[in-house]
Amino acid sequence: MSPTSRLYDALNDFLRQCDIQWQDARHLQTLCWMIIGMIGSQNVHLNGFGVYVRSRAQMAQSHQRRFRRWLSNRRINVASAHHALIGQALSNWQTQRLYLSLDTTVVWNCFCIVWVAVVYRGRTVPVAWKVVAQSSSTVRLWTIQRVLRQAQRLMPEGVAIVLWQTEGLPMAS
Repeated sequence: MSPTSRLYDALNDFLRQCDIQWQDARHLQTLCWMIIGMIGSQNVHLNGFGVYVRSRAQMAQSHQRRFRRWLSNRRINVASAHHALIGQALSNWQTQRLYLSLDTTVVWNCFCIVWVAVVYRGRTVPVAWKVVAQSSSTVRLWTIQRVLRQAQRLMPEGVAIVLWQTEGLPMAS
């Protein structure tokens, strides 16, 4: 077994405390190494993570394959893991008011992502999202309502919510 870093140990301890049911302990280990890779490389590309991973693997492709298998593993419910993590974070922020941002993003001219994010220290942290197969950022009202309901379930009790819609968010009727 290779030695781990202090960051890995801290992430592992934190993620074990969250209400996520991992079917295999290796799923949690891989997630910890991916987070360390993102932090270390300041990037989300899998090919940059391997430098920050401590394991027996000798080739960068081994790390990339491991991370790709994790991302495509049907036994891992990424949305429920994310919801548990963001719920934990929101409950620990102990704030009187949360600012949420509602936005759409078109990716590759064929997908539109409708998302709600909490604004924290000048950054947005995604809370809820829906991917729609379309090339336009104009989305139906019911799609926005679904995303807002999803976000509402994650908000802590007794906190005032301020919803900020980015300029030019087009809505179709």
